[in-house]
Amino acid sequence: AYGFFEGGRGIGNAVIMVAMLAVFAGISANNGDAAALHAMIITYSTLNVVVGILLFIFLKDNAGEASKKFDRAGTIKVLKMPQTWLIICIIFCSYSLNCGYFYVTPYATSVFGASAVFAAAVAILAQWVRPVGAIAAGFLGDRTGPSKVMLIGFGLMILGEAILILIPGNEGLIPVLILSCALMYLSMYVCQSMHYALMSEADYPLAISGTAVGIFATLGYLPEWIIPWVGGSCLDAFPGVTGYKVFFGILIALAIIGFIVTLIWLHITKEKRLQLRAEAEAKRNGEIDSKAIEEAEESEKVEKLASANEEPDPVSVLASAKGEDAMAHSEATA
Repeated sequence: AYGFFEGGRGIGNAVIMVAMLAVFAGISANNGDAAALHAMIITYSTLNVVVGILLFIFLKDNAGEASKKFDRAGTIKVLKMPQTWLIICIIFCSYSLNCGYFYVTPYATSVFGASAVFAAAVAILAQWVRPVGAIAAGFLGDRTGPSKVMLIGFGLMILGEAILILIPGNEGLIPVLILSCALMYLSMYVCQSMHYALMSEADYPLAISGTAVGIFATLGYLPEWIIPWVGGSCLDAFPGVTGYKVFFGILIALAIIGFIVTLIWLHITKEKRLQLRAEAEAKRNGEIDSKAIEEAEESEKVEKLASANEEPDPVSVLASAKGEDAMAHSEATA
């Protein structure tokens, strides 16, 4: 599901960006790059305003949903879990490239001598690679586990960024630049599609899963504002090609940290992942009737209440009866 979600976003972004690139190229040819950039800023700003108005008009809140008070205990519980900080670190390290790959466009023009339109096309390539990487990662994650897919993503990320830094700024090496970018783009969306899927390998109760996601998003996506600042600082301190290489070197360092943290994650979640794999295998082989198991567990709760001289409510009694029927049916079938 996460893979298809990210893949769909990529297809939508690719279509819009290709259309905008065609408009940019047309305006640039007749009026220059500055006029074309001005037109793009106005166009994107207008689209955002229009979409905001449409959402305000047509997207209605669910009146049946009541707001709840801040769950202090749930928040503290999430913050105390070591898995929380590992996921935050993994998201931070992988998403940093998502926020830094925009520097490839000026890097291609200033270092490799590429035209502005071609450099923009290289950046747009990310959105075409996105559905491939995200959907493939989703299928692979269902079979091997999201953390292993994340590890592959970080490996591709390190390789792509290393090629980008090591190749000299020669116009004849632009095909190698494109290969490097393709590897980075693939790794970006392989990792991004697995961000929240990692929760399945940890012991997050359903009651605090929303709180956990909020914490992951707040801290894990801090590169949205940190990485542009780091990139600008690198170019200010080291003008020219050196500044770009220093910046891309920082991104490689973050990818290496992410790779190491993912290895740690694989170690501490080993038992949980083995359990999930065994359950998945059993379901595929038809050995587990998940509905019967849920009803049997409800029946067990009712029995515990009865043994404690507590009177179960009618709903629990009904669930107990259903559980017994399901168990009997399962035994008869066996």
